[in-house]
Formats: sequence, C-alpha cells, structure tokens
Amino acid sequence: MTNDAMNSAVERYERDGFTTLQVFTEEQITLIENFAQEWLHRLIREGADGNPAVDEMPLETYHKWWAEMGVRHDGLFRAANRYIDPEGALKDALLPDTLWEFLGRVHKGKLIHWADPGLGWMGFRFIRPGMNDGYPTSCKNWGAAAGVISVWLPIVGHSSKETIALVPGSHKKEYKRYLPENQKFTSGEFRLAETSEEIVYVRPELKRGEVVFFHPATLHTEDVTDSPITRLNLEYRFKPVD
Repeated sequence: MTNDAMNSAVERYERDGFTTLQVFTEEQITLIENFAQEWLHRLIREGADGNPAVDEMPLETYHKWWAEMGVRHDGLFRAANRYIDPEGALKDALLPDTLWEFLGRVHKGKLIHWADPGLGWMGFRFIRPGMNDGYPTSCKNWGAAAGVISVWLPIVGHSSKETIALVPGSHKKEYKRYLPENQKFTSGEFRLAETSEEIVYVRPELKRGEVVFFHPATLHTEDVTDSPITRLNLEYRFKPVD
C-alpha cells in the first residue's frame, strides 16, 4: 500500500462519505473467503434439514435453487445466525495494519468494535436479486449504529450490479426520514422519506481484497435489483469511544 493510495482513499472518504481500498493480502482474503463460504453452506444445510447436496451448490446461484433444495429461507438469516465474534487467525486476517492505518487517518481518537446488543461484531449479508432481501435507503446515524464507521467486504459479487449502493456527499446533507410502522428489517431504524433526481446512487466496482469504508451519515442501501447472482458480503463496524 503506497502513501498516494492511502492519501487518495482518505480524500475520497472525506469528500464522498465512502471510499474503496485494497487492505488484504492474498493469504488473508483466501482465509476470509473460505471461512465465509463454509459458514453460509453450513447454515443453509441446517435450513435444509441437513441435506448434504446443498454443499455442492454455488452460493451465487442460491436464488435459483434454494426452494428446489428445500431450504427454509424465511427466518434462516435472522440476525442471531448472521453475527459472530471472530477469533484467532480469522480475526487477525480481518484486521490488517492497512485497515487500522486508514481508520486512524479518518478518526484521530480511539475506535472499538461495535456490535448490536447480544450479537457479534462481524456479520454477513446474503442478498438475492430482486427479492427485497436488502434494507431500503438509510444511514447508520438513523439507528442503533449511530456514529460507526463501516467496513464492507464482498465475498461473492464484486461488480457494480451487486455491491452496496451509496449516495456520494450525503454525509454532508440533511434528508427527510420516516420510521416505518412495520418492516422486516431492524425495528426503530429510520428510512429515507424523499426521492429526488439529485439523489444519485453509486455501486463501487471492487477488486478481490478491496473493501468499502463508509461514514455513519452516508445514505446507502444493501438491496440488489438487477444482478444475475446472489451476493454475499461481510460487514464490521467501529465506533469512537471519545
């Protein structure tokens, strides 16, 4: 990682409210990818009454075969199943020096792992295209995760059709919001209430080993509409303690 690349990433984060950065070595990303895919296959197998055949099915085409394979999808990916506290080699791989260097550049004080109460500090999102699996537009400051800096890491789906959608510069503006009466996602979390041609979403194109860092006030949505694959990504977050 060169100083120019780090400086450029910090500038983009401060200007746009998010940035991309290569933070993992080949060894680190391989370990992380293998763990994440084994985690998902194990969970899916449990949701299919132990059917071993699901281990041979590609995660990227999950939206095409889950029903046929007898996966009880509803409720399978609730928060309790999606979060862990990584340990050992996995924890070390997720927290390389480059990641800490970037966080130290955009926040001068102390940062700690942030987790929803009762959950681990790293979770996954498994998003089928066009099925409203990802939550609608919001920002971390509108919910329990107010103030956190997020690290968004793709495992399956790196193209601009699958990655998280963010609104550049939205961390510097105010938007109308509302609290849904009923929603299948996190209760008590506000959503964007306005639409405008000025609200333009960007889905970064990511290389293997790259992540998205985004600001707690940046508007974003994790939903996927027109991708040909099911996306799998990890996310973990850091909160200032000062």
